[in-house]
Amino acid sequence: MKETATKQFEFPDRKPEDWELIASMVAPFPKAQITKDNVSTALSWFDELCSARGLEICDKVFCEDVIWVLLTDTKSEPLLSSESELEAMRSERAQVLEKLQTSFTFSLTRSKGACFAILHRCLEDAPYLFGMEEVNILVAFLAKHDECKEQLWECLKEYVPSTVSNWQFEELLGQDLFPALLHGEMALHDQEARFKRQVAKVADGLSSYARSQLGQDDYICRNLFSQN
Repeated sequence: MKETATKQFEFPDRKPEDWELIASMVAPFPKAQITKDNVSTALSWFDELCSARGLEICDKVFCEDVIWVLLTDTKSEPLLSSESELEAMRSERAQVLEKLQTSFTFSLTRSKGACFAILHRCLEDAPYLFGMEEVNILVAFLAKHDECKEQLWECLKEYVPSTVSNWQFEELLGQDLFPALLHGEMALHDQEARFKRQVAKVADGLSSYARSQLGQDDYICRNLFSQN
């Protein structure tokens, strides 16, 4: 091998400054640390260098400083949010799917778990954040990775007929129209859930108003009796 003769490793497709960064991270007295800003670079290098320890540290940083910060309040009412806020929330969901791909590429256990947790919460509380493109990506993940099916199938059951079994779900994943059907069901369920929440709010408001009116009537009656 050339490296045996020269005592040097060469990475012709890599930037020298990136190697200097990695070298400073693994030096006996490190001058640089893995951060959210350089974790992508570190991941690709430690993967090529087969550094389990480096990938483990990257996984921790990627999970805590890159993925978990994408978790937003999924219970906020879309009707009360501006279009720009909704677009930002949808963009964050797209980023979670992107980070999930990175997590699978480098086998990042913590990061995959964080992505699954966020997606699970969004599928339960805010399916309106998933556009057609995101649903297509999600279905592709489900078809490719058994781990995705294990983690997300339970919350996706709500958006497919209750009669669909696990093995039938496997068949559905292979159907070209399944993403569109899933997206349509998610939108329908979301509309129904929002309608129920709005009805509940109106009912609570009427109940509070009725109680306040009864309280006023009781107060008036007491005043009348006291005057007599």
